[in-house]
Amino acid sequence: MAILKCLFSQNLFFSILCCISIFLSLPIYATSISLNMLNNENEGLNDNTAVAPIGGNIGVTLGQQRQNVIHFAARLLEQV
Repeated sequence: MAILKCLFSQNLFFSILCCISIFLSLPIYATSISLNMLNNENEGLNDNTAVAPIGGNIGVTLGQQRQNVIHFAARLLEQV
């Protein structure tokens, strides 16, 4: 009987320990995304081609508009 009581208390201890570890491992919803822009001059996100602002994107160069889109998408992903 003492062995059964000891096993029960050990199982209870490990059950409580598992519940606590599961609770502490729940995802935390705060995150941030940082962007590393490694393009050369006049290409990709550093493209200096002049363009007109379109569709709410206020960038005046093609690279600026691309950066605005990527930053907007990153902000959306941070909220997920």
